[in-house]
Amino acid sequence: MRNIKTVFCLLMVGVAISPAEGSEPVSQKITVNEAVQEALKKNPIMRESQADIDAAKASKQSALADMLPQASFNYGYTYLREKPTQFDIQVASQDQYAWDVTVIQPLFAGFALKSNFDLTRLNIGAQKLEKEQTRLDLIRQVKAACYNLLLSQKLLAVRNEEVQALTAHKHDAELIYEQGLVRMNDVLKAEVSLADATQGRELARAQLQKTKMSLNRLLQRPLGTELQIDAPTPQTRLHFDSEELAQNALLERPLIKLLDNSLEQLGLSRKLTRSSYYPTLSLFGRYEQNGDEWTATENDYSNYFNTSVGITAEWKFWRSGKTGADVRRVKKEIEALSARIDLFKDQVVEEVNHAVLDCEVAQSNIETASKSLAQAQENWRITQKQYKHQIATSTDVLDARTYLSGADTNYYTAVYAYLDAVAALDRAVGQSSSE
Repeated sequence: MRNIKTVFCLLMVGVAISPAEGSEPVSQKITVNEAVQEALKKNPIMRESQADIDAAKASKQSALADMLPQASFNYGYTYLREKPTQFDIQVASQDQYAWDVTVIQPLFAGFALKSNFDLTRLNIGAQKLEKEQTRLDLIRQVKAACYNLLLSQKLLAVRNEEVQALTAHKHDAELIYEQGLVRMNDVLKAEVSLADATQGRELARAQLQKTKMSLNRLLQRPLGTELQIDAPTPQTRLHFDSEELAQNALLERPLIKLLDNSLEQLGLSRKLTRSSYYPTLSLFGRYEQNGDEWTATENDYSNYFNTSVGITAEWKFWRSGKTGADVRRVKKEIEALSARIDLFKDQVVEEVNHAVLDCEVAQSNIETASKSLAQAQENWRITQKQYKHQIATSTDVLDARTYLSGADTNYYTAVYAYLDAVAALDRAVGQSSSE
C-alpha cells in the first residue's frame, strides 16, 4: 500500500512540474553581445579557422625538420650467378648481404631551407589574420540576424495591432450600418481592409520564423528554438569622423594586414626561387656492414664493417632558363599584388565613407520617423472618434490606420537600420570587439 502511495505522489509531482499542453515554449532572453559570444564559441567556421592555424603550425614544424639531421636505414640482399673474380681469384661471395645507417645534415641549400621556414612562419600569421577576418564577419552576421529578428517581431506586433484595430472598426461599421447611418459600402471596405491586414500578418509571422532560423543556425541551435533578444537602445546623435575612421580602417582591417603578409611571402618566394642559382651542400655520416649471411657480420674477402664521413655537393648550373623565368614570374606577382593593395585601400576608404553615410542617414530617419509616428497616432485617435460621431467616413478611418501602420513600420525599420549600419561600420573599420 505504501508503494502505491509513493508512485501516486511521484506521478502527481511529475504532472505538477510538466509544462501545460499547448503552452508556448519558454525562451531565455539574451542580449545581442551574448548572442555574438555564443556564435563565436559554437559556430563551426571558427573551428575551421583554428584548424587552419594548427595546420600552418604543423607546416612550420615540418620546415624546421628539413633543417635538422635526418637518419635512414637500408638493408639489401644480392645473389650473384657467377662468382666475382679478379685475375681468376674470387674476391667476393655470391651471397651478399648489406645494411647501413646514414645521417645527413644539410649545410647550405642556397637559402631555400631558411626561406621555406620563414614562409611557414608568415603563413601562421596569415591564418591568424584570416581567423580575425572570419571573426569580424561572424560578428557582423550575428548582429544583423539579431536586428532582423527584433525588427520582424516589431513588424508582427504592428500587424497584430492593425488586425485588432480593423476588426474593431468592422464591428463599429456593422453597428452603424444596422442603425441605418452608413451604407453597406462601409462594411465591405472594412472587411476588405481586414482581409488584407490578416494576409499581411501571416506574411510577417512567416518572416519572423525565417529570421529565427537564420539566427539559430549562426548560434548552432535547433532551427525551431524560440529566441528572445533584449532590444538595445540606439545611441543616436553620435558624431562620425569619416577621415579618422578611414585611417583606423587602413591600420586595423585584417584583410589589409593579410595582403601585406602576402606581399612579404612573395618576397620570400622570390628568394626561395633564386636559391636554385646556388649549389647545395650536405654533411653525411654512414656506418655499413657487408657479409655473406643475413646479419652481414661475416665476410671472408674483406672487412665486414666500415664507417665514413663526407660532404656532398650538387650544383644545377644550367636549367634551360627555368630559374630565371620563375624569378621574373614572382617579381611580376609582387608588382600585381602591390597594385591590388593600393586598389583595396581605396575600396576600404570608400566602404568606410559609405558606412558613415548610412549611419548618418539612419540616425536622421529615426528622428523623422519618430515625429511621423506621433502624428499618425494622434490622427488615428481623432479619426476613430470622428467616425463614431459620423464626422469622418470609413475611408478616413482606413486611411488613418494605413498611415499609422506605415509610420510604425518606418520607425522600427529606421531604428534597426541604424543599429545595423553601426555594426556594418564596425566591420568596415576592422573593430574586433564584439561590444
